Amino acid sequence: MLITLWMIVGVLAGVSGVVIGYVALRQARAAVDDCQRMITRQAGESRATSRPSATSRSTATTRWRR
Repeated sequence: MLITLWMIVGVLAGVSGVVIGYVALRQARAAVDDCQRMITRQAGESRATSRPSATSRSTATTRWRR
């Protein structure tokens, strides 16, 4: 009887561990998908905007060097 009880407890612990791992994996995949969508959107926006001219870039660099 005691062995059966320990077996049931062990099985429940194993199953709950698998379920917790599965939920964590789903959340991690959702976070990665969100990140990839955000990066793709930002990359598309940066291509759509024009690049700064050489003079504005050198001015910005000079400001940061001071």
